[in-house]
Amino acid sequence: YGRFERVVPAGFPLMPFQPVYRYRKSTPEEGTTLYQLGVGLFSANITPPYQSWEAFRPIVEKGVAMLLECRDETEKASPFGMASLRYIDAFKADLTQGRSAIAFLSEALGFAVKLPAAIESQADPSAPIKPVLQFSIPLKNGLVMNLNAGEGVVDGQEAVITDTSVLKPKEVAADLSAVMAAFDSAHDVIRATFLGITQEIAHLMEPKDGGTK
Repeated sequence: YGRFERVVPAGFPLMPFQPVYRYRKSTPEEGTTLYQLGVGLFSANITPPYQSWEAFRPIVEKGVAMLLECRDETEKASPFGMASLRYIDAFKADLTQGRSAIAFLSEALGFAVKLPAAIESQADPSAPIKPVLQFSIPLKNGLVMNLNAGEGVVDGQEAVITDTSVLKPKEVAADLSAVMAAFDSAHDVIRATFLGITQEIAHLMEPKDGGTK
């Protein structure tokens, strides 16, 4: 990770939980990984194409290990405030099959979106309704899922986008095994829910071997 970038210019105030430094591999490649550091923040990221958690997990683990190693001696044993795993999925025209965002979310992904009659009566029937859905869902295993869904643009193409984060809201011990266990639990939830809500379009997604999220 020889390419270094400072995201916030020197002298500017630093905002908590926002990236300040970014580290990339020296040789650009598809699906490249990068690390970000900021005040109260460390993140491991991957650019498209993403293949699978099994392939990306070692990158996350390596980054967490380096973070633990380089922490100041006075903070080495301090727990992390939380751990969060985030997936952003884009459903382009090949998956939406000509359906509007609200129809795709309802018919394909199972989000039952129904407006009150008083609002529908005012809507222009010739223009599609543009939904923006947001949920915060406490989970049975003590984790929390935050889910956003709506219209967006990816690579110049209109798409329906779901932004899913599963986080452990309690402190996580400053231990590599504990941190990775939190990420693994979050991934299990995201994978199960993604496979569940996309059953109707599974035949269109053409998953690759090892690429089941």
